[in-house]
Amino acid sequence: MASERLLAEQKSEEAISAAEKAVALDASDADGYQALSLALVYNGRPDEGFRFLEAKRRIEPKWSRWDHVIAGLAHFSLNKFEEAAAILESIDKDSESRGYWDVYADSTGLKLLIPTYGHLGRNVQASEAIDKIRPLLKVADEGEYTNLLNVTSFPFRDFEDTRRILEGARKVRVSDLPFGFDSKSQDRLDGSAIRALLFGHEIQGQRVETGDLYIRKTAADGATSVRVGTGLADDGAFSRIEGDTVCTFYPVLGYRICAAVVRNPSGTAADKNEYYLLLPGRHFTFSVVN
Repeated sequence: MASERLLAEQKSEEAISAAEKAVALDASDADGYQALSLALVYNGRPDEGFRFLEAKRRIEPKWSRWDHVIAGLAHFSLNKFEEAAAILESIDKDSESRGYWDVYADSTGLKLLIPTYGHLGRNVQASEAIDKIRPLLKVADEGEYTNLLNVTSFPFRDFEDTRRILEGARKVRVSDLPFGFDSKSQDRLDGSAIRALLFGHEIQGQRVETGDLYIRKTAADGATSVRVGTGLADDGAFSRIEGDTVCTFYPVLGYRICAAVVRNPSGTAADKNEYYLLLPGRHFTFSVVN
């Protein structure tokens, strides 16, 4: 559990250490090997990660759905797209029966399978996979399948590993941004512009879907406080720039979510809607107030 949380914070070195401690405490516990495998893959060491997944198989010969996802991710990270596709396609055939949480494994597997098909030029199969993922994303309340969701879903230490996923998805016409926004628009801010706009400043606005008040304060070092509506502010969050997005880890909730920023040409400072902050499943208008 500690390793999983550290991965969400993009602290893969610490996640590896936590998983190694779990294995040392109980070498017969398959979960420790699985956690170590995933941490190594996200750390940029997919070969080592796959070896520990094979070690897990000596304890539990039948792979779980998550084992297939991790194995697929390891092969994808090594540019072995044929092997990655075969492993991800076999989740239903080879895995144990589906449990409540396995909808997330299936969803993550499809998030990866779509860009894998992109790199292989399998456009028809990619389209079929996109149709399959839509109801799963609805259950998980993750919004539409976009590359913004992919940045959120795969917390690699090195953004170049994430970029491989984004490039594959673009090859099968997956949009970078949700809500119909054009990622190639001159109004989209790049990573350096997002840093200059948000870090060291306070923004205020509202959630587009509900009209709820939105307040975000981001310190120069990335320490972040976010408040939506009348609830208490989450003061322990932390943000970092990933490519052309800002990714924020929320410790109370235990997850990381990434956002893009787009200028609103018709917005005004008085209305606090000069920019859009786009998250995978919701979006906000805002202006800088301090």
